[in-house]
Amino acid sequence: MQYLLITFLIFMLLLAIFYVILGLYFLRDCFFGLPYVGTKKEIIDTMLSMAKVKPGEKAIDIGSGDGRLVIALAQAGTEAHGVEINPWLVWYSRWQIARHGLKGKAFIHRKSLWDQDYSDFTLVTVYALPGIMNKLEGKLHKELPPHARIVSNGFTFPTWKEKINNSGTRLYTNT
Repeated sequence: MQYLLITFLIFMLLLAIFYVILGLYFLRDCFFGLPYVGTKKEIIDTMLSMAKVKPGEKAIDIGSGDGRLVIALAQAGTEAHGVEINPWLVWYSRWQIARHGLKGKAFIHRKSLWDQDYSDFTLVTVYALPGIMNKLEGKLHKELPPHARIVSNGFTFPTWKEKINNSGTRLYTNT
């Protein structure tokens, strides 16, 4: 009888450990989002060129990471925003914005890309994993104004027609 009780308690302890680890894994995405991969300067230049950035327009980088694309958008004359969930990257991005003298021109918002309203933006940049592109396309199509431009570094939206260059950067237009 005592053997059964000990076996049961060990089983319950292992089950509890499993659920704690599983919970931490899913909480990681809530607080730190998708994996961070910095965009190379050449790709940023290509993205800005394809987007035909216009001074004075309002742009947003989805999953803005360390803010380098937001900074480039602001330097090109846009009111540049970034949405990032990772608190360390948000802090670093804001520090970089201040270091480049772009306060009031570039902004980083700590929130999930799903909680962001995109209706005020005419230019969107994104580098996300293929698994979210379908859902993201639906959200952007519904919220973006007509003829807003979306530049994706690497991954495709499932139904939008694209213009592509040889680096894998894609330009879409919300129609």
